[in-house]
Amino acid sequence: MQGYGYSVAGATVGDIKLLVPGIVTSYNLTLPAAQGGAGQVLTNNGSGDLTWQSGLTLSTIFSGDVSGTSSTTSVDRIRGRTVSAVAPTNAQHLIFDGTQYVAQTIPGDAQMTNAGVMTINNDAITTAKILNASVTNAKIVSVDWTKVFNTPTTIAGYGITDAVLTNAGGVQSMQASLDASKPAAAGVPDRVYISTDTREIYRSNGVAWVKVGSAANTTGIAPVVVTSGDSTPVISMTQANGTTNGYVTSTDWTTFNNKLGTATVFSGDVTGTYNATVLASVATAGTYAGAVTIDAKGRVISAANSLDLTN
Repeated sequence: MQGYGYSVAGATVGDIKLLVPGIVTSYNLTLPAAQGGAGQVLTNNGSGDLTWQSGLTLSTIFSGDVSGTSSTTSVDRIRGRTVSAVAPTNAQHLIFDGTQYVAQTIPGDAQMTNAGVMTINNDAITTAKILNASVTNAKIVSVDWTKVFNTPTTIAGYGITDAVLTNAGGVQSMQASLDASKPAAAGVPDRVYISTDTREIYRSNGVAWVKVGSAANTTGIAPVVVTSGDSTPVISMTQANGTTNGYVTSTDWTTFNNKLGTATVFSGDVTGTYNATVLASVATAGTYAGAVTIDAKGRVISAANSLDLTN
């Protein structure tokens, strides 16, 4: 023994050393009592007892989950379950069908490529496969209108309360375009059509279009004056004066308003209102010069004939 191993001298020159590594716990190895056969190798039973066992060779025939030799090995089972002899094609996977492992394309709602990328098949997600209340606003980016069902039939049904947009009834639809582009009126009543070139408004009675309004040929009766009556009517009125009818200006109105009215109360020699005036007493009633008689208000009651008057 030399150092930390054993040295065995050769028959002529050289030697073979059996070296022992640095270990903490000592253990024993017991060699077999007899010489091993050709191709056999030493195996340890875990307790240090070495025995001779036949080693694998190129002609060794496997058993269990694999068969064949080291150069023609075939996996026939996985943990005792038979593997089908039919080889898989591109992107197929081994799936256990309850009896054996067979090569199949992944069935169902998803598919996997040969790179391991899994995608969901088109039209695979149905209502029954979506958990109730799991689709929130954050999950919805946009929805094609053709996919929306059970839509309301009124504007109010959409939650629109703007009075301008609310159809109070009597109108099915409203459209605007050239007069020649009016759709057929038959069979569809209560539609409104605005002719943009003739500036006319029509309403369908279900048989024909009936004109209900027009901006064309707009005219006025004096003192109303209309210009551009065939395009964009401009309606105006002249100011009234001593010879022309028209509108009254604020200045004229103030002047008229300051005139005597039915409620004006007179004062001075006349009291009362316009229809109940009373003269004030301004004289002494009596006969003067033997010819003229007046009352207390200065009114002449009687007078002598002018021929009876003398100097």
